[in-house]
Amino acid sequence: MNTQDPLPTPDHFEVSVFVIAIGLVMTTVGLLSLLSPSSLLLGLVIAGWGSSGVWLQYLATFRRDVRASLLISCKGSISLLAMISLLGLLLVWQFQQGGMQAVFDVATSLMFLGAIILYFLWTTQANWRWYFQLRKATRYGLTSPPWRQLSVSDLFALVVMIGSVLGMMSFLFRNAGK
Repeated sequence: MNTQDPLPTPDHFEVSVFVIAIGLVMTTVGLLSLLSPSSLLLGLVIAGWGSSGVWLQYLATFRRDVRASLLISCKGSISLLAMISLLGLLLVWQFQQGGMQAVFDVATSLMFLGAIILYFLWTTQANWRWYFQLRKATRYGLTSPPWRQLSVSDLFALVVMIGSVLGMMSFLFRNAGK
């Protein structure tokens, strides 16, 4: 009995749009960082992390690929742990520099980092739920086998993503001299 493939929830569609948008911005920032010789390695890491996130999120959500879903879930978990560690390090470092007053002086930055952590928590739990739903459906034979060829909609999505990155880069280049 082969039924329709499982569909992501509206919450997961929102997560996918946000992850893809953030990944495109990260890719743009990484590519712009490649222009400076001093930040070449950092640019490669940021562009690679962002573009792989975009591709994995696309495969996991719209292609219903179980492996990509697992990888993007693990990637989100690693990012979440890194952000929590960074928040802890910043708190300890600020406290050692000047006590609680120093922590209060950077409260806005810490709250911004806390918001980023909440974003990572939201996306990671939604991706893990989607992974477990896909894995269960695959185990019971309710999904069609993943196809590895590019369809017209895949090519359209790729063109839109590349156009978004180039559009952001051209905007930043035009406004850099002002």
